[in-house]
Amino acid sequence: MESERRVFPRAKVSITAQLVHDGGEEACTVTNVSMNGLFVEVEKLERFPAETMLKMHICIDSPRGARSINFEAQVMRIVDGGMGVQIKNMPAESFRQWRYMVMSAMQKQDTLDLEEPRFTVQGHNETK
Repeated sequence: MESERRVFPRAKVSITAQLVHDGGEEACTVTNVSMNGLFVEVEKLERFPAETMLKMHICIDSPRGARSINFEAQVMRIVDGGMGVQIKNMPAESFRQWRYMVMSAMQKQDTLDLEEPRFTVQGHNETK
């Protein structure tokens, strides 16, 4: 049995998304999220071996209306029914939406324990 390798807590979600890769574009379902990664269910897993680089597009509802989240990610592992994906690069506006979505999902599950992103946030000028 494979041991759990993820470090940070994830929140359960059910969000339709688009994967863009060398072979085209695929619809998928995001089933859990953390600040640095997500689990994606997709029908044709054979198209996404470990280490495959992807672009992802997610549309979420927010208090200010529909928002788009776009980022680059890498497939880290494949399991039955889906794949673990790590975020690698995200524009600052998408990061704000991503953080809002993850925080909202974790608050619903009483697991609000956000980690710092381990990916590049383009145009992010906040100081720590």
